[in-house]
Order: sequence, then structure tokens, then C-alpha cells
Amino acid sequence: MFVEAAEKYSEALSIDSSLVERLRNQALEIMEQAQQNRRLYYAAAQLFRALSMVNPMDPHVLFEWGNALINYAASSLTDTRRAELYQSAGEQFMRVLTIDPTYLDGKIKDAVMKQGYAYI
Repeated sequence: MFVEAAEKYSEALSIDSSLVERLRNQALEIMEQAQQNRRLYYAAAQLFRALSMVNPMDPHVLFEWGNALINYAASSLTDTRRAELYQSAGEQFMRVLTIDPTYLDGKIKDAVMKQGYAYI
């Protein structure tokens, strides 16, 4: 079912290329809302997963997918499920580093600056 959905999604992209950006924005919006309802992280993770099937080399999508998985893991009911989610998140982060070894530098800088510290 998921493969069929990804195929339909790819077909839609050939008609409307702005769809990826709209879906990415929707997934990010869900991530913001998920801070109040942690189950929404699962929905965001599924959207980022679908986006990664369209462009498996997009480090932004892979990073946010990993981020959604980590946040969803915090609300998981079992240790086994949490471990699976952390494992999958780590795989996405490794893919990011394979595609762009400096990608996380910017994310670290952003996080430090949000805390009010100077980044050297």
C-alpha cells in the first residue's frame, strides 16, 4: 500500500512540482503542533518518509524525518518500540551525513544561537 501511495505521489509531482514544498511545509507545521500532541510526530514522520521516497537525497527531509522519529519515540509505549524508532532516526541522520557531511554543522549553530550563545 505504501509503495502504491509513493507511486501516486510521484505521478502527482510530475503534474505539480510545488507539491513537495507544500507537503514539506505541512510536515513542519505538524511538527510544531506535535509539541502539544506527541502522536502528531508519527504523522510528520510518515510525511517525511513519503517525501524521502520522492527525493532520497534531500538532507532536509531526512534530517526532519529523523527528528520526528526521535520525538515520537519519547511517547512510545515500549522499550522495544522506542529502540526501533531511535535506530531508524539514526539511520536517517547517517544518510544526511553521507549526502552532506557539513549539514549538521548548520543545525548545531542554529541550536546554539537559539539558546542565546555566540557560535564560534
